[in-house]
Amino acid sequence: MISASAGATPANKNALEKFFGPHLPAELNSCAACHVKADGHGATSLEDFPHNPFGKSLAALDGKISERLDAVLEKDADNDGVSNLHEILTGRFPGKTNQQGTFAEPTLLDRKKKEFAEFQKRYPWKPFESVKRPEIPTVSKTDWARNEIDVFIAAEHEARGLNPRPEAAKEIWLRRVTVDLTGLVPTPEEIRAFQADESETAYETVVDRLLASPRYGERWGRHWMDVWRYSDWAGYRADLRESARHIWHWRDWIVETLNEGVGYDEMIRQMFAADELYPGDEEKLRATGYLARNFHRTRDKWMDDVVTHT
Repeated sequence: MISASAGATPANKNALEKFFGPHLPAELNSCAACHVKADGHGATSLEDFPHNPFGKSLAALDGKISERLDAVLEKDADNDGVSNLHEILTGRFPGKTNQQGTFAEPTLLDRKKKEFAEFQKRYPWKPFESVKRPEIPTVSKTDWARNEIDVFIAAEHEARGLNPRPEAAKEIWLRRVTVDLTGLVPTPEEIRAFQADESETAYETVVDRLLASPRYGERWGRHWMDVWRYSDWAGYRADLRESARHIWHWRDWIVETLNEGVGYDEMIRQMFAADELYPGDEEKLRATGYLARNFHRTRDKWMDDVVTHT
């Protein structure tokens, strides 16, 4: 075992897992991907785990670990004639010369490389960095896009060789938007009223009406309650000792706040600190039910779940 002082500062223990995500074979999710194991005695410091050739190639570079990994993927750290990326995707250690990644079907490796390339293009989740407005892409079919969001969709259409579907009929569009915003289908009266409305703002009028409906908060409140792990019962028989009996106040706050159009950022502030920000406002204090949602009669279990799921 590495001593506590050495174990506290491992350089990038989970770097491969974060970089490759689901494309990293389980056997490579190990320190051995970049280090040589201690030989014949217990390790007492990181010096007992020197870098293998792949680890050395990373250590020789500067910058973020993701940038360094990207720089060495197509190189051959152990000089066995197979690229680091090839070996990693095939479950072989890129720093061991006796492990060469091979495939009976070359097309399988090509598919893995293509899937990994698509994975790298995913939206980079960086919670501690401010969200930046992306540049609007340039598209050839400018007549289809009606707003900036459409332009991004049109760009993906062109990149994938796709053509957009024809515009939906009014009754189909109404059903889609009504189900999406309220979880309900439109009534016959609503269908007739929308079909009869020939004004330029007919579509906007429908959306505004649905957003103003109490059903909107109920529909999307269910979504956010799933995200924020709402439950008013522990799920074991009739045992209420593991349940937060008053958590329904938080549920009602979620629904009402969505219907009031409160911003997501303000909702987060209230859930974490309404007692500090609005100590005399009983309506907003309900938001702190978020902090009690993992209630457990065993305090250690309760606190562990709060940390894990917050």
